[in-house]
Amino acid sequence: MRAVGDRIEWCGDIDGRPIEPGDPAARTYTGIVDSVHRHPDDADRIVAHLVRCRGGVSGTYLATVLPEHRPAVVDS
Repeated sequence: MRAVGDRIEWCGDIDGRPIEPGDPAARTYTGIVDSVHRHPDDADRIVAHLVRCRGGVSGTYLATVLPEHRPAVVDS
């Protein structure tokens, strides 16, 4: 279970779309969970995370991470 403040990583393509981890176009992204969004009829079902990320010249930005991205908590 992922919670606000957890550091997570996930795989996506260059445009951030979900992609299989072994795909040659896959990139690994990391960030800190800012908010967890749950299904209105099922509180156990997470439908999205807003994740605070750091970019090179872009500074900080929010990414939408879906279950299809297969997010996983990583040690800080």
